[in-house]
Amino acid sequence: MTIGAALVGLAIVEAVARIAAPAYNPGGRVAFTVLQDGTPIGPAGAVRRLVKHTGDYNVQVKFNSLGFRESKSIQVSGADSIFVVGDSIAFGWGVEEPQRFSNVLEERLGRLVFNISSAAVDVDGYDRLLHHAEQNGAHVGTLIVSVSMENDLREYDKDGGDRENESVPAQVASVPGVKAYLTERSAIYGLATVVVHRVPWLEQAAARAGLVTPNLAAIAVSDASDDAVKSSAARLRRLVASRRGVILIVPSRALWSGTDAKRRHAARSHELFGRLLRQAGLRVVDVRAAFERAGNPLGFHFANDAHWTAEGHRLAADALARAIGGT
Repeated sequence: MTIGAALVGLAIVEAVARIAAPAYNPGGRVAFTVLQDGTPIGPAGAVRRLVKHTGDYNVQVKFNSLGFRESKSIQVSGADSIFVVGDSIAFGWGVEEPQRFSNVLEERLGRLVFNISSAAVDVDGYDRLLHHAEQNGAHVGTLIVSVSMENDLREYDKDGGDRENESVPAQVASVPGVKAYLTERSAIYGLATVVVHRVPWLEQAAARAGLVTPNLAAIAVSDASDDAVKSSAARLRRLVASRRGVILIVPSRALWSGTDAKRRHAARSHELFGRLLRQAGLRVVDVRAAFERAGNPLGFHFANDAHWTAEGHRLAADALARAIGGT
């Protein structure tokens, strides 16, 4: 009886939370689906809220009929059009659509720029997104591929390139699994995490308990092997073959955080990757130096998130505009 009453009470509180704080209603969160060929896209024609429980951002995301976060119809594209494909950075995770580097670049150049990026994808995913766009009427003039040094470097030809089946130790997967479950289903959980992140002693206690991962501790790939770097460069070369391609290098935060050894390794991988791309004849736009000239490269990321702020997107757009010009 007591348990039943508690569950009813919890359900009532959950319902009230969804009405009183719609931004935390899990039914309105940004989520992606996968087409039969593995292409990751958003819900066609849907409007969602993208909210960070730490308070870093709360923005609207509109998906078009093809599942892209792009307000223009790709069918109006032509030989002079520019297409941007990439992961969540290029998607504009955390910023409003007009603040993304693709939108700012369109203003800078006075040319149509289309964004067909998605989240949680790598170069193989970019290939599928590009195919999905072209199958639905895209005419790609110049292709900008946004490559994340934290997530995209791997050995693409090894074991068929399948990372979905990699095993994860149960003790590592358990807490994130519960967090993901609650994030997808509970407004109460979303509100509770806001409180935790905004009260320093609660956040510190949660971090010690393993319930919260400090932002910079979550850097995904800061120690890619040389083989992974070489394989990734070769995979990109195949992706942009016979196209007017530009590779935008998104630097890893490991360049500016962690131990000296980690930083040196990240710097070595970064330099090797850029050199291999240029040796392959690819045009490269690397924003690392521009971020560092500003004096606080991590300041172009959200305080509690890996993604770029609007200022980071603006800087990238400026660098791309200089590189592309009137071509």
